[in-house]
Amino acid sequence: MTRNYGEMALVLNDLVIAPYTQSSDLIGTAVALPDPMKLTMTPVADNPELKSKGRLAHAATVVTHYTITISSGGIPWNALVILAGWTLSSPSAGVERLRGTPGQPLPYFAAAGKMLDAYTGDVHVGLVACVLDIPPEWTANENNEFFVSEMSGKVINVASRNLPYIEKHQTAAAIDLATLFS
Repeated sequence: MTRNYGEMALVLNDLVIAPYTQSSDLIGTAVALPDPMKLTMTPVADNPELKSKGRLAHAATVVTHYTITISSGGIPWNALVILAGWTLSSPSAGVERLRGTPGQPLPYFAAAGKMLDAYTGDVHVGLVACVLDIPPEWTANENNEFFVSEMSGKVINVASRNLPYIEKHQTAAAIDLATLFS
């Protein structure tokens, strides 16, 4: 039976995302998401039970994946590229062009954020192999600022990666993806 432990949700601030290529296990260049965007992550567990002679002989709780929600808000152009899986090119000086590829799955991305602790430090939490459930819904205003609706997805368990990465810092520090995901 699969259960969703909603009371265990963690909320992360100071978000950064980066493209993640599962086949080569590479994390690309990070892009910061503006405040007040937040990521909420909730573990989902499977609880297999083994019965023998009508009695419960063995039980286990295994976290299979996490569900995530990224709040709505303004978003940088290059972050939208990462989340939607578009290709960004510069056909000429001063021009950037986005291209989507029909029929392609949404890409994986890595995400990291902070939780403040009760003192002066913080906790960094990193998630590898995140994927959205549907493409981001976005609009742009007259100033070419992009805004997205709330987005939801999953973090899958990749064999070579932890689920999640957590670091505690005694004093508040900037997120360093290379260190966090090492």
